[in-house]
Amino acid sequence: MANYTMNDVRDKAAYFGEMMLVLDSGEEYDFHFHTVTFGDDSDAHALAEDELRIEGLRDGEFLVVDIPVGSIEHIYTHREV
Repeated sequence: MANYTMNDVRDKAAYFGEMMLVLDSGEEYDFHFHTVTFGDDSDAHALAEDELRIEGLRDGEFLVVDIPVGSIEHIYTHREV
């Protein structure tokens, strides 16, 4: 299991913009830099410092998911050329 930190996720997000987060539970979430809130940001509400919040559509439903960074097992990325 990978041990990602908030800075690891933030750095990858800044570089790639879009990612797929795979949690140790097997759940997968699309990550877009413009739809995430990092728990250690000053404007984060109701998040622990080690959590991030992803908002977006999944199967036609709007989801808000709070994810502890320690539960991220893999991060898949791609870059447009």
